[in-house]
Amino acid sequence: MVGLISACAQLGASKYANWVRDIAEISGFGPTENVLVGSALIDTYSKCGSLDNAFKVFQGVKERNVFSYSSMILGFAMHGRASAAIELFHEMLTTEIRPNKVTFIGVLTACSHAGIVD
Repeated sequence: MVGLISACAQLGASKYANWVRDIAEISGFGPTENVLVGSALIDTYSKCGSLDNAFKVFQGVKERNVFSYSSMILGFAMHGRASAAIELFHEMLTTEIRPNKVTFIGVLTACSHAGIVD
């Protein structure tokens, strides 16, 4: 499922991502229950320009991890929503989840787009 969703991201095909999401949910691997599927959908929706859908998936993921946080932070950063990306990063730091290299790239991208690199 994750591979199919990632392929949709590469193609920019949110229509097909919705189709795969429906199949995942029917199969018991929906984004709410499966953080890997959720993270892949966050990434796909963000890359397809559906940031609202990406954030809805993020909010619905029951057990978030570094991949779900990083995907959403990068999504916000790519779409010029630096304050949302930084706010989410601060939220992540209040959990036991530790950022990785991708997380920092997302935060730095957000800062760069907002002109707050210093």
